[in-house]
Amino acid sequence: MTVHVRRPAASKADVLARYEEHSHAAEEHRKMMSSAQTWENRFEEAAHLIPWKGVRTWLDVGCGTARLFQKVIDAGVAPALERCVGVDATVNSLQTARDKAWPQRPAVTFSQHDIEDLDSLDGGTFDLVTMVGVVYQCGLPPALAVEKCLRRVASPGLFLVTTENPRFRGFVEDPHGCYPERSEFEAMLRSTTAAGPALVVQYTNPLWRQRAAGVIEEESADYKEIFFLAACGAPITG
Repeated sequence: MTVHVRRPAASKADVLARYEEHSHAAEEHRKMMSSAQTWENRFEEAAHLIPWKGVRTWLDVGCGTARLFQKVIDAGVAPALERCVGVDATVNSLQTARDKAWPQRPAVTFSQHDIEDLDSLDGGTFDLVTMVGVVYQCGLPPALAVEKCLRRVASPGLFLVTTENPRFRGFVEDPHGCYPERSEFEAMLRSTTAAGPALVVQYTNPLWRQRAAGVIEEESADYKEIFFLAACGAPITG
C-alpha cells in the first residue's frame, strides 16, 4: 500500500523551541495555550475510547505534563496497569510531570526522548502506545511519527493516535502543523503489517464531548478531531 508522506513546513527545531518556550508557563496557563477549549476533554475522550482490560504497560508519546496519565489513573478505569512510561522532548514539561504525586502502582516514569529517537528507549514493547494531540505538530512527517510509535507496540497491542480534522468547517491551519487527511492516516496504519491492524475511527468534538463512529470522511466537517485506535495482532475488545 502506498503511503503519501506529508512533510511539515516548519523545522523540528522550530517546533521544539516553541514547546520549550511554552513550557516555562504554569501548567494551568499551558492548558489554555495548547487549546483553549479542548485540552482536557481530549484526554477524557481518549480514555473513553481505549479498551483498558488487559493493558498492563503503557507508553505515552509526547506526554507533556502527564495529564493523560492522571486522568486514567484517577478514574480507576485501568485496574491491570502496572507500568506507565511518558516521553517528551521538553525538559520543563517532564519536570512538572515528575513532581506530581504518583501512586506506587502503576509505576510511572518519564524519559526525555524525541519521537525520532523512540527506538533507543529502554523497556521493550508496550500493550498500549498513545500519541494524543501530537502527531500533527511534532515537527516530523506524521507517517514517520506513526511508524516510530508502532515499533513500540506489542503484538497483540493497541495504538491510539489523534489528529486535527482538516475537513472541519472551523479548521485553522497552524504554520507549525502538518495535517494529513483521514484516508492518509488509515493508509499509514494499515501498511505496517501484511494483514494490517484492525482500526476504529472516531470523530470527536471534545468541547461538547460529542463522538461518532461511522462518519465518512467527505461528511466530517462538523467534527474537529479524529481518533484512530489500531489493534495490532488481536481484535479490539471492550
